[in-house]
Amino acid sequence: MGRYKQQIQDELDKAHFDYAECKIEQQEFLARITACGITLPQDIQEHIDNAEEARYEWKVSQHNTKF
Repeated sequence: MGRYKQQIQDELDKAHFDYAECKIEQQEFLARITACGITLPQDIQEHIDNAEEARYEWKVSQHNTKF
């Protein structure tokens, strides 16, 4: 993988992790993924769906850690 592609992938991963861990809101997440070149509505929706699922899993794990 080229250096540029790796940088874009790293930025996408960071956006997903930050959103999943409730560090950023959905608008910031959308801004970050569109800045990485994700512009098709179906691609944006797929990234949102994946990030929402990860966010749910993170919240459940945080809840389970407390109890």
